[in-house]
Amino acid sequence: MRRAHQHNARVVGHLGHGSVQWPQVVNASWRTEWVSDITHWFIEEQGMDGIQFDVEALNPNETAAATDLVCELRAALNAALPGSTLSWCSDFPPSADPGWNFTRLGECLDHFVIMDYSPHGLGPGWHADFTQGVAGYGALGVPPEQLIITLAWFGVKWQCAELSGTNCTYAGQASCPERCRPLNNAGYAELLEFEAPGAPIHYQPTLTPSPYIDLVENGTRLRWEFDDARSVRAKMATIRAAGVGGVGVWTADALDYSNGTEAAAMWQALLSGLHSP
Repeated sequence: MRRAHQHNARVVGHLGHGSVQWPQVVNASWRTEWVSDITHWFIEEQGMDGIQFDVEALNPNETAAATDLVCELRAALNAALPGSTLSWCSDFPPSADPGWNFTRLGECLDHFVIMDYSPHGLGPGWHADFTQGVAGYGALGVPPEQLIITLAWFGVKWQCAELSGTNCTYAGQASCPERCRPLNNAGYAELLEFEAPGAPIHYQPTLTPSPYIDLVENGTRLRWEFDDARSVRAKMATIRAAGVGGVGVWTADALDYSNGTEAAAMWQALLSGLHSP
């Protein structure tokens, strides 16, 4: 923590779905005790600069109380460490659950961290999804500057039921049961190695040209989708034009840092979008 602060870096604690007994959030006395314990642990014991919720989904009867929990934690953080940050990981588009009060939630949060690495986040639909997503949050009272857009720095492998030109008809389509796992931390290097034996990198003919590699393994047609420096730079231009509050990546260690040129190109592409040319 001391080293991070010496380099003007801020560190926030992570609260995953299992960190909260969500059925208990409707109990006000339980929330009070939980908020006190969490604030003490992250701020006073660990010396962190804030907290981030990473909750993928809640039951409809938990969302209103979850907003209360966030706002009560906000008050506790303000008292324990003025200037501390509180954020909530969310998706594009915003949840349609009527239990969420995004106006109130936004008043209690510094940022919504948008996990923009959904299936369309890596493919040709990214530009439309991003534009509609920002507009969707705006319609709920969340301004663009309160959004942090997180890009994926890992590859996603799909099984293609049908391949036609640049189009891969994904097996499973809407429910995507055939969506393959994200690669491990060495995955980015593995993706680049696919190019050598005759699987060239192609780019979608879109405003944000996402790269992909088509392969056949044991008779199964596969497509790897990912981002490289070229697509990151294009996405960053779109992100900057939307006026959002910042960007992030999941995860920084997905790059191959033994290849200094490739890793440096990715970071340069990301940082290029934080400033006007």
